[in-house]
Amino acid sequence: MKDLVASQATTEGRQILHRYATWHLIRRLRRRSRGNDITHTQLNVVRVHLRAAVHLLDWLTDQDLTLASCRQSDLERWMTRDENRLRREAGHFVRRALAQKIARDLSFPAVKWNGPSQAMGDDARRTTARRLLHDDTIRAEDCLAGLLLLLYAQWPASISRLTTGHIEATARNGPHPPR
Repeated sequence: MKDLVASQATTEGRQILHRYATWHLIRRLRRRSRGNDITHTQLNVVRVHLRAAVHLLDWLTDQDLTLASCRQSDLERWMTRDENRLRREAGHFVRRALAQKIARDLSFPAVKWNGPSQAMGDDARRTTARRLLHDDTIRAEDCLAGLLLLLYAQWPASISRLTTGHIEATARNGPHPPR
């Protein structure tokens, strides 16, 4: 993460990014992990949010703007650029900058996360795997995708690229492993 902070062209930008990473992203990650090990995915989310902040600050620098001088019309111009990436993730940074009074008079809509708040435990993983293996109401391709995601930590994008040539089909109602 230090390399992302150091990549910012201005001293002010590096300071803002350092505070955002240290006092918001890492602190929130530690609080949410509740003393458990931090997963690769959780750490990757922190990096993506920091990278989004870097993208926005780089663009502001290119426009001869800072967070303090940025107006809503500038932010909307950045948000609507076709080549722009990580728009949603940058919202966290903008809202934090507003809370810290680094920026003012900006609005960036929030998206509420309705997913899990922590990693799935072993018991829950086994229960879900059993359901995917034995529940005949779930389509076979959905079961397969769910099992790949659940047991082998495959990203949905990787799973979606699989073709029938990648899969060996056998009877679904054959002998089941013991429950």
